[in-house]
Amino acid sequence: LTLAAKSIQLELAARGYSAMFATSNDSFEEEKRAIEMLRRHLVDGILIYPIVHDRLEHLIELRNKNFPVVLLIGAKDVPIDAVGIDEYAGAYAATQHLIDLGHRRIGALAPKVNLAKFRGYSAALRRAKIRPDRSIFRDPLNTIEGAVAMTDEIMRAEYPPTAIFAGSDVQALGVLHWANVNRVSVPGRLSVAGFDDIAAGRFAAVPLTTVRNDVETTATRAVERLCTLIKAPAALPPPVTEFVGGELIVRSSTRRPFVERRLAKAEVPRAAVAREGG
Repeated sequence: LTLAAKSIQLELAARGYSAMFATSNDSFEEEKRAIEMLRRHLVDGILIYPIVHDRLEHLIELRNKNFPVVLLIGAKDVPIDAVGIDEYAGAYAATQHLIDLGHRRIGALAPKVNLAKFRGYSAALRRAKIRPDRSIFRDPLNTIEGAVAMTDEIMRAEYPPTAIFAGSDVQALGVLHWANVNRVSVPGRLSVAGFDDIAAGRFAAVPLTTVRNDVETTATRAVERLCTLIKAPAALPPPVTEFVGGELIVRSSTRRPFVERRLAKAEVPRAAVAREGG
C-alpha cells in the first residue's frame, strides 16, 4: 500500500470502518467501473483521487443522490467535498523558485489530467513575462519510463530548457535518469523540481527540490469529512473544500543557470584584484 492508502486505512480503522481499495490504472473508464464495483459492495462512502480532475460529473451525480464522496484533491469551485493540497499554488511556487534562480527556459512535465499544476506553472511564467513554450512542455503518464521519453523530446528542442518542473517526483526521477544516461549534470546543466516529496526523491543521487504534500494530514481531514457526511441524519450538508498547505522544499537538484554562474565566478577575481591594488 502507498503511504496515502496506509494513512487512510489507519484513520478509518480508528473510527470503526474498514477500507476497500480499487485502482483505475490511469483510465477514466476504469475509474467509473471501480466506483460501480464499490457501490455494488454497499460501501458507506468513497474517498477518491480522480484520474481527470476536471471530469467530475459522475462523482457530482453520486453526491446529488445523497451519497458521501470526498475528493483527495484541492478542487476549487466544484459542488462536491474535497480535501487536498492546492496543486496550482504548489506548481506556481516550484516554477517561481526556478525563475528566482534566473532560469528563463523552463520546461514542464505535467499531465493534462491535472490542469491545476499546468496552470500554476504557466501563471508563474506569465507573471515573470516569460511566454510559455509548448515545445518544452509534455504531458506523460505518471511513470518514470514516460518521463524519460518525454524529457528526451524536450531536450531535443531547438532551444532546450535549463530547468524542468515535473508534476510529480516520479516524473522528476525520470528526468534525473535521462540526465544521468545522457551525461547532463544536475543541477550543473539542468535544474529539476518535482512535486510530492516522496522518499525516492529525498534519497535520490541528487536529492530533489519538490513541493511537500502532507499525506497524513490530508488523510486525517478527508476521513473526518467523509465520516461527517456518512453520519449526516438526512440530506448531506453543503460541500466544502479544505486545502492542506504544501511546502516548497529546496534541495540539491536546483541552482542558478550554468552561464550565469560561470560569469559570476569570472567576475570575482577581477573585483578582488581591484580592491587589493587600490
